[in-house]
Amino acid sequence: MVDKGLRVRSPSGSAAQLPIFAAGDITNNSMRLSFKAQEQAAVVAANLKAEIVGQGKSKVYSQGDKIMMVVPVGSTGGTGLIMGWTPWSAMVKMVKGKDFLISKANSTISAK
Repeated sequence: MVDKGLRVRSPSGSAAQLPIFAAGDITNNSMRLSFKAQEQAAVVAANLKAEIVGQGKSKVYSQGDKIMMVVPVGSTGGTGLIMGWTPWSAMVKMVKGKDFLISKANSTISAK
């Protein structure tokens, strides 16, 4: 369980003795999506820096309520949700159907 600053808390709400932060699908945030993990990582990095340096205000993470996800279904189409709009199957195929965006994985993981 994490608080709004992504600091790990016990189920009772108390903080650990040492500052421990978490990001990604290990948190109790409901949207477990890769782009949300990237947003969380920026908050964790800023809060770790503030903790180590001993100055600066902690950042707060807000996941929002907008979802952007496209899912190929086979090689001929797919479905998804983009800010409340359902994309056409052919659009999902064109954007993500060729390689499931695997070609972008390295730059996403290495934060480039």
